[in-house]
Amino acid sequence: MRTKQKIPLDEMEFCRTSDLAAVLGVSRRTLGRMVDQDLLPERITLHDSINGWRACEIRDWLAAGCPERHRWTWSPALLPRLDELIKRRHRELRSLNDEIQERQQWLENHTPGPDRIRGQTGNSNDAVRPGAFPPAGSAARGPGN
Repeated sequence: MRTKQKIPLDEMEFCRTSDLAAVLGVSRRTLGRMVDQDLLPERITLHDSINGWRACEIRDWLAAGCPERHRWTWSPALLPRLDELIKRRHRELRSLNDEIQERQQWLENHTPGPDRIRGQTGNSNDAVRPGAFPPAGSAARGPGN
């Protein structure tokens, strides 16, 4: 029997009933009772038979101490999330730039000079072949390391 892999709440965009029940540590039936008693934020409908909760609202609701629905007013906090997204993109960009620099350095160290072009030395291993780049992150290590 296959089991559904649970995604952490901070990585979800939308929570179905089973997802939210798992996050809260209750059964689906108990979650249904909580919905009936207005203890949870309002559900949204994505399609005819697909309803659930915005994960960002559930995260905010949990952080607020799980107030009852009539005491809960949610307004999305887009600016902090945008700031987090920008920081993440900057980290990714720095990582990509580092990888480009490593590969450029590797290429400079392994590009044949005019005297090492295939055929002149008689050694076909002297020329750089397509796909000869090292795996990412290993370019800084020299040959044989």
